[in-house]
Amino acid sequence: DYTRANDDKIMGGGTGSRQWSTSWIYAFSKRTEMGLSYTRVDNDRFAAYEPQDTATGSLGSTGTAGGAGGNAGETYTIWGVNMTHKF
Repeated sequence: DYTRANDDKIMGGGTGSRQWSTSWIYAFSKRTEMGLSYTRVDNDRFAAYEPQDTATGSLGSTGTAGGAGGNAGETYTIWGVNMTHKF
């Protein structure tokens, strides 16, 4: 997955961002599977886009839900690993 936010027309250059995401799932059996995911948000100099936690909202620069938001120009990298077994 690739997502891009263009520069803001009012603010000018340096306000865009890009996000890359990929995920992989492997089924060990009918009831057990493992997943791996990777996401990277790369902000331009004046952009402050940040990852979102779908359960609680924005992760924010404080690492808590509803935080103050990302810092301009910051890059976020997120790795995720999960395993599911159905009894």
